[in-house]
Amino acid sequence: LMEQIVPTVEIIRLVDRLASDAAETERQRIARDIHDSVIQPYIGIQLGLAAIRQKLDLGGFDVMSDVKNLIEISGTEINGLRNYMSGLRSVHSRDGSLVPAVERFAAKFSEAAGIRVQVETASDGIHVNDRLAAEAFQMVAEGLSNIRRHTEATRASISLAHLDDRFLLSIANDAPNNVASAPFVPRSITERARALGGGASVKCEDGETIVRVEIPL
Repeated sequence: LMEQIVPTVEIIRLVDRLASDAAETERQRIARDIHDSVIQPYIGIQLGLAAIRQKLDLGGFDVMSDVKNLIEISGTEINGLRNYMSGLRSVHSRDGSLVPAVERFAAKFSEAAGIRVQVETASDGIHVNDRLAAEAFQMVAEGLSNIRRHTEATRASISLAHLDDRFLLSIANDAPNNVASAPFVPRSITERARALGGGASVKCEDGETIVRVEIPL
């Protein structure tokens, strides 16, 4: 009897550990999402308000365009947060929806930030599972947010592709006046890529800073 009970108990313990590990992984993912989708946009709005206050303190009163820009940014971020919450509630497949979602976000970002964004992808689209689609979208949002906050770029590009059994994502921005951005490690993007079994790297090539993400399918 004991020979039957002991293996069963070990299996129960193993399942419990796996469930705990899965829950911890999900908590970390949600924490990254909250950081990228909620906290960072508020930091951007805070910086924008600080710039308006500084302009007013210096006697400038032409702030209507700045206020309008902040309103547009806040509207974009609210829509993004709503989409994120809908994604948490949804259990339906979103296969094939990554590219349209990225294109819509890029268009809104371009309008709000004044940075022209080009999205490049295969003609037959990108078909990935729900988790990879959600993570890839967050990487794009984080990458564009980094460009807006840390560079003086006027152009950016997003590339989504399949290569054999790998998903490839590139986020690039130009360097105006040949002034390259300071080297950095996009922590959130790197963590997301590693959680999916892949990796991320940053390179400066031909006057551009490029973040490359590679994830096995």
